[in-house]
Amino acid sequence: YSVNLIIGHSGASVSNVGVKLTANTALIDIGTVSFNGEENWKIVTFNWKPTDYGTYTLKGSVDYNNKINETDETNNNDTITVVIPKI
Repeated sequence: YSVNLIIGHSGASVSNVGVKLTANTALIDIGTVSFNGEENWKIVTFNWKPTDYGTYTLKGSVDYNNKINETDETNNNDTITVVIPKI
């Protein structure tokens, strides 16, 4: 499966900001995203192959290593629950 994280940023240019995806707390992959100060949105795509059927909580995190000094550090994560059916 392809999992797209849509990441918003406003403000100064930033580069190589850490982005990661987890499934039920297991690390799927880590990437980076950069903004040139004029861009507001980027899409980072991760490939995910579930290990089994069942319910998963996918969590996308940006700036998980706190590289950017922000006034609000609480809006850097989002989760979604997905169900992989037994076939």
